[in-house]
Amino acid sequence: MSDSFEDNVLPVEPGIILGKVPIENVSDAILTPLEIELLKKQEAVNSEEFSEDLKNKFDEENKANILDKTATPVHPATEPTVPLESVDIKELPEAKQKELLDALQAAQEAEATFVKKEDISEEFVSKTAADKPDVADEVTNAPAQCPKCKHKLDQPVVDVSSADKYAFIAATLGGQRFFKEYRVFNGNIHAVFRELAPNESDLALKQLDHEVKSKEIVGRYDYLRRLTDYRLAMSLERFQLKDKEAVKIEEVENMDNNSDDPTILPNLLRWLNGSVFITDHVRRVVGIKFMNFQRIMELMEARAEDDDFFTKTEEPVC
Repeated sequence: MSDSFEDNVLPVEPGIILGKVPIENVSDAILTPLEIELLKKQEAVNSEEFSEDLKNKFDEENKANILDKTATPVHPATEPTVPLESVDIKELPEAKQKELLDALQAAQEAEATFVKKEDISEEFVSKTAADKPDVADEVTNAPAQCPKCKHKLDQPVVDVSSADKYAFIAATLGGQRFFKEYRVFNGNIHAVFRELAPNESDLALKQLDHEVKSKEIVGRYDYLRRLTDYRLAMSLERFQLKDKEAVKIEEVENMDNNSDDPTILPNLLRWLNGSVFITDHVRRVVGIKFMNFQRIMELMEARAEDDDFFTKTEEPVC
């Protein structure tokens, strides 16, 4: 074996990083087995990806293995090998067993950090891309909106019975109002609604115009709420609460307006809330049924031009 230090240094490519020091700067060091193992794992891996634990471990062992420059260097491959004697870990002291187990676990965790970029297979990349939801699918699955009124279309479909369809067609073609009755709380609340006449719809708008100008209505919410209240008051044909006497509500055209308001609607609404519904939850229940009545009519109106009216009325519309 040559006595020259340069002949005994393991040849490596320039620029490869050994711990934190380039190879060309360690001409006074001999590569140990640990250094060789690290170099094998270090190929094609950026220095930033090295485990900090292994770097520290390497630095400590490198300091402990600094060779005397006056001694004849010996290549690690020429060092005599001493056969290792097998030892049962169970025969070691408990403290030593724990130390060895902790060292093994630390080595396994450090090994897991050496993940090479080329080890990521194309199959893994394609599978990851397949698992990621497509943006187009997210847009497709988003709740649809009506392009005209922007209301969401993922609402429950209105249930329109065959009897409702026949009654609606008969009333429309016969020039009559459409009626529908509702029974809730096991029939203890009974309400019948009627379709509004054109003059009644205009009457609600006339009253709202007056209230907007007199500052009684402030904002869009107040306007829509009052509009719904007035339409409900004019649409209610009959109401009965349990065993009490049924109340028949006349059409507003037959009512006398003795108030300062331009229409009878404010007085009619006050009378319904104070003498007919009595409690707020009864008024809300009746209001929910009225909104269902409105949606049924709107659905059948929207399907009026369809060739198959009876089938199309089963589909949702805004």
